[in-house]
Amino acid sequence: MKDSNDKYLKQLVELIKSLTELEIDLLKKHYLGSQSSSNSFSKTKMLNLFDLVQSNNEIEYKLALQKVSPNNSKNSFNKLIKRVINRIQDFLISGVVENQSEFYSDIFRSSLNIRKQLLKYDILIMKGLYNLADSKLILIIRKSKNYEFYNELLEALYRRLSYSNEVNSSNIESYLKEIEFYESCRKKRLIARAYYNTYKKYIVDKANIIGINFNFNEKLKELLTYAKETNSANIYCYYYILSMENCYKSGLIQEEINIGISFIRLIKKSKAIFSRTRLGFVNSSLSNSAISVGQFELAYHFSCRAMNWIHSKGIVNLLTAYSLHIKSLIYLGRYSEVEKVIKEVNKYEYLISNNY
Repeated sequence: MKDSNDKYLKQLVELIKSLTELEIDLLKKHYLGSQSSSNSFSKTKMLNLFDLVQSNNEIEYKLALQKVSPNNSKNSFNKLIKRVINRIQDFLISGVVENQSEFYSDIFRSSLNIRKQLLKYDILIMKGLYNLADSKLILIIRKSKNYEFYNELLEALYRRLSYSNEVNSSNIESYLKEIEFYESCRKKRLIARAYYNTYKKYIVDKANIIGINFNFNEKLKELLTYAKETNSANIYCYYYILSMENCYKSGLIQEEINIGISFIRLIKKSKAIFSRTRLGFVNSSLSNSAISVGQFELAYHFSCRAMNWIHSKGIVNLLTAYSLHIKSLIYLGRYSEVEKVIKEVNKYEYLISNNY
């Protein structure tokens, strides 16, 4: 794509490449297909453009223009591209996506739902339906607290302060204190995330992560204080990840395993951080550490759990789990089982295509 007008076409290509097969089917049926537009001519052009880009994501702007809108100007074609982009984005925030648990985590889908509920709340307020709006806001606040969606929670708390019939002169101070507490939670979680990102940067840069610029002991002490003050599962999550890494780098493998087991318990019981991928990642990390100190039975145990949790959630994560599983079996001398695992791996076409 060398044409200076291809800005929007590039955006469309990237957007379509990110879609799953199920999303493409639903999108074409409900947003680009027969039910998507009363203007059949516009509908056909949008669908033709979508199909063209889907079949050839390296197509050049001029060729796309020629195939889809040969009698239109570049300006008109750009408008068509933007319409398709908007249709896809509308689809991605629709209720259709919320129900796709196979592709989107419960945390993401719940966050999306709460944002939509906040919008509905605003509409109810605009219509003067304050009692109905209050009922909706109670549910939004409760769910936001359960998932530690501090941004959405604070939006809801500030809305309650402005519009709710519950707020009066006798209780306003308690509401303000609640806002102050969750503002603190949000800030401390952002700091915890920043520490984690700093750690990841050192990993990518292959720097000494225990050096002057990243003092593990100092950061861990601060994170543990934040976690206890807020009781935030997300802050505990960052604390556990960095604690495990610190133990691994220090050769304290048994301590790392103990921390990892506590971390797994927290993930399982907390909606705010529950993720099959995260559980797979932690179990894989523990399997790798157990192998490093010759605890092969334990490594096998963790690798089994990693595969059960990850399943088909991400090529890299699943590759890591299978690799550790096979390695632990080899060290245990269970060679016949290795062959069975390899046959199982062969069922996953995308693993084979990535040179597993």
